[in-house]
Amino acid sequence: MDGYSWLSEDEDPTDITIAYLKTKMASMGRIDVLFGFCLGANVVRWLDMWVAEGHIEKTWAVSVLVAPTSFEDGHPGADIPSLAGPCVHVSAEDEFISMSHIYSDLVEIQHTSGHNIPRKLEFVSQIGTAISAILHDKAQNREPPLQLKSVTNDRVKIVCFHGRGSNPAHLNFQASPLVDYMGDGFEWEFLEAPHKLPVQELETLPHYYDGMDGYSWLSEDEDPTDITIAYLKTKMASMGRIDVLFGFCLGANVVRWLDMWVAEGHIEKTWAVSVLVAPTSFEDGHPGADIPSLAGPCVHVSAEDEFISMSHIYSDLVEIQHTSGHNIPRKLEFVSQIGTAISAILNRSDQL
Repeated sequence: MDGYSWLSEDEDPTDITIAYLKTKMASMGRIDVLFGFCLGANVVRWLDMWVAEGHIEKTWAVSVLVAPTSFEDGHPGADIPSLAGPCVHVSAEDEFISMSHIYSDLVEIQHTSGHNIPRKLEFVSQIGTAISAILHDKAQNREPPLQLKSVTNDRVKIVCFHGRGSNPAHLNFQASPLVDYMGDGFEWEFLEAPHKLPVQELETLPHYYDGMDGYSWLSEDEDPTDITIAYLKTKMASMGRIDVLFGFCLGANVVRWLDMWVAEGHIEKTWAVSVLVAPTSFEDGHPGADIPSLAGPCVHVSAEDEFISMSHIYSDLVEIQHTSGHNIPRKLEFVSQIGTAISAILNRSDQL
């Protein structure tokens, strides 16, 4: 193996390197992504810095920095200007140092694969989703992250299931950043669970507000009743074509029940993708169940401090972690990852 470096023997970018990079970039025309690993990530940062300092014109849309070394390494004594981005910063958890003081438009992804470009699907999908989201949202016009192709030209239909003690209006508010992000081509329907909870029980819930009606998909003994099962089967059969099932917390478990019923042959599958946001432990609300292997596709969204992979359940799976706690995330960096993952799967399904 031959090995090369961007630095001279004294660990500084030489005139040769600088001249090479400037000539190379000027000759390549439009570029969508610059991707660098380790010292190569520093090279991408130098290019972003040269843009900020007015030395070169920016011809790329997004910078991806994987496992960058300390910025002073390879750029000793440099005053680091504030860089606009957008940038995707990927780092191992045990090496992570935030770059939020450098890039103003930034997505940061941590992984468990050490000083490497991660190979696990859960991290690869996060990186790919972040890049796609920026490429399709760089104009910040809140259009859908991917243009969906529908044979019927109908709007994409998303059916939503709220958490325990919540209601359709409240889930609509919780999901509003994603609703706005996905745009006018999506139709959202928010279902109401069949069991109304007493006010005194609602008051213990974190999202309770005065005068709120709250409902549950479970009976008082925390099991899905015949009422719930009959309601769901009837409702799903009556709704015709559905593109996405979207569930939050206990509502995410409802979506899993429906996927399980498909796997067990109890109902026909009429949707393309299942989105599970902050699902509770699967045994909660489905005690003692043997969990069959589910085909998916599924987008699993979870807070970092709650994350338990669902790769043992779903074979076709995208997993997204965020820093917003037990909530539907509202930060654009996570909203765009979710929206892009949903759109990518729908586009893929459309092309089959």
